[in-house]
Amino acid sequence: MITPEYVYGHAIWTYLTAVIYAAAGTLLVVGKRTRAAATCLGVTVLFIDVVVYVPIAVVERATLTGVNYVADTLMFGGAVLLLAGSMPRPDEVRHLEQCGSAGRRDSTADSSATATSAGMRISSAC
Repeated sequence: MITPEYVYGHAIWTYLTAVIYAAAGTLLVVGKRTRAAATCLGVTVLFIDVVVYVPIAVVERATLTGVNYVADTLMFGGAVLLLAGSMPRPDEVRHLEQCGSAGRRDSTADSSATATSAGMRISSAC
């Protein structure tokens, strides 16, 4: 579907999302800054949902086609944000890279462990 003429800035949304999707997808495939790329992708999807698909839903409310577009895009945006939440934080990645295969996650309280915001403990000693 091409963005309808009645959506403000209809041409720019197509090109803008294509560039962001390509950049974020490349970062995800390469494995660099995956958490930031997935977060950017999820926020972009939700923004496009509000700016493009909500007006389509309002105009096409009699057929429910527009509501289907909004719901599908919201599910996709939520799934990408869940993916972003499951990616390791940059400090966790650095710790695991420094320790190599000797780095371990320990869910028990340890005097040499530091807590993360997720409640998990990462051993500060390799």
